[in-house]
Amino acid sequence: MAIRFNKYRRMDLVDRIMQDVPDKQKEYADAMKDRALAYSLEQAPEAIRKVWADKTTRPYLSMRSLWFCCMSLPTMGLDTNDSEAVEAFKNDPELQRLHKLHDEEKEKRTAIRQALITNANACTTYEVFAERFPALAKYLPVWDTPPDNLPATTSLMDDLKAAGFKAEAQ
Repeated sequence: MAIRFNKYRRMDLVDRIMQDVPDKQKEYADAMKDRALAYSLEQAPEAIRKVWADKTTRPYLSMRSLWFCCMSLPTMGLDTNDSEAVEAFKNDPELQRLHKLHDEEKEKRTAIRQALITNANACTTYEVFAERFPALAKYLPVWDTPPDNLPATTSLMDDLKAAGFKAEAQ
């Protein structure tokens, strides 16, 4: 019995496959956050860096967030109202490099996901997909085949009639 695809089954299949595709976006995002904090510490006065270095006094420092590209980055001591300081922060070469890598990874994953969706849409059944992409067949859900002999019908109609249901003949 051929199991037909529908949009939910296709998306489930795509999601299963995408889980095994390495995703470096989080690594780049974390590196951007680390760089933002390091940059703000570089710009901070020596007294603030000493307070930051001591883990017992660190909680007393006020952290701010600065929106950059697609995420909120932590900053410490950077005046977010100072447009020149914000521009200098956003033009940091290392931050720009990490941002570019993050965006490239996002675009690459989007392209791979779209290719998977397009190819899954070209297949009408699981069997066709498994024939076209044998290496990806392991991601298809395993469906139990229905038994050859169906169970005996229940007394549903008798129960409905006993409850007052009036079935009209067709």
